[in-house]
Amino acid sequence: MAVRSVVLSGKRIITGVGALNSLSEYRYRRVAIVTGGSSMTRYGIIDRVKALFKGNGSEVFVISGIKKNPSFEEVFDGLKILNDFAPDCIVAVG
Repeated sequence: MAVRSVVLSGKRIITGVGALNSLSEYRYRRVAIVTGGSSMTRYGIIDRVKALFKGNGSEVFVISGIKKNPSFEEVFDGLKILNDFAPDCIVAVG
């Protein structure tokens, strides 16, 4: 499957083989990377995503440890973190 870019309600979703490399095409001031468990970090995926955005001059912040089916409290805690960092791009990895 090739890289696929879909826009829903003005939001871009990028999926498929090679999707990570396509991130270097985008320029953002502040990027929040959101991920679940430790496997994406352990296998170097998070570092790769960070490097792609930092290479374009973006400030990057990682929010990790997101559980499957988080509680409302966990969602609101994450929203507070996002509001404080004020990203113009949020990337979900995992």
